[in-house]
Amino acid sequence: FALCLFAFCVLNAKAQYTETFESQTPFASSFNSNGQSFTITNNFTIYSSRGGYGYQHSNRFIDNSNSIGTNQTNAIKTTNAAEFTTKSLWLYVSMDDGNNPSDDGSVVITGKLGGVVKFTLTKTSGFNTSFIQNNGFTYIDFSAEEGVDNSNMNIDEIDFQLQGNFNYIVIDNFTWAPQIVLPLNLLFYNVSAQQNGTVKLSWQTAYENNTSNFTIEKSTDGKNFTQTGSISSAGHSNVKQDYAFIDNTPFPGPNYYRLSEPDKDGSVTQLGIK
Repeated sequence: FALCLFAFCVLNAKAQYTETFESQTPFASSFNSNGQSFTITNNFTIYSSRGGYGYQHSNRFIDNSNSIGTNQTNAIKTTNAAEFTTKSLWLYVSMDDGNNPSDDGSVVITGKLGGVVKFTLTKTSGFNTSFIQNNGFTYIDFSAEEGVDNSNMNIDEIDFQLQGNFNYIVIDNFTWAPQIVLPLNLLFYNVSAQQNGTVKLSWQTAYENNTSNFTIEKSTDGKNFTQTGSISSAGHSNVKQDYAFIDNTPFPGPNYYRLSEPDKDGSVTQLGIK
């Protein structure tokens, strides 16, 4: 039997949302994006007077027009401390009160959770300095900025600190996602041939959230699988759960077993092939 081909876990990734701010209330200090309320702090506000100055010439965006100045720190945070991840955003910075895009400064972007710093990015170069491309905005990709993937880091606040000669900042097309939740924590998954010619599958979970059941599929080549059984799951659990399944009719020769976990919402997590 091939006892170990590979194993992997898949996150229960939720949808992500891009907030363009076009439908937000002008000059407000908060906004609602797909049911999640965010507060914008210090000098940030929803600005709308400079029509067409946003990314893709949009009319509304977040900026620090309440009080333009250097060495500011402004933030976006969830009103109820709900956790989220930041995927990307478009950033406009200037040293002349917003009249022209500039690269004469830097921006420190800090993600926090409960006031504790989870990541820090210091953007010192690569700023757009012309309105010709992207209306002067610079793309910030949190999966690649500074060569580090921070796009799956759960936070409840993201800060933007101006440094150098920058005195004006705009945030537009803010792409975020709700907190990443694992449907389960799999402690182990084993497959073993028994002396009586059967095959035993055993696995253990430490945590389950919204699980429906476990399905077992088998194959002779590790590519084409057919379902051979199903086991009910705990559904919701914070304690260790032990599971086992016996295949009484394994194929002659190598057998590959794929373990999967369908959620109650219909999504499926692949737990591995052995």
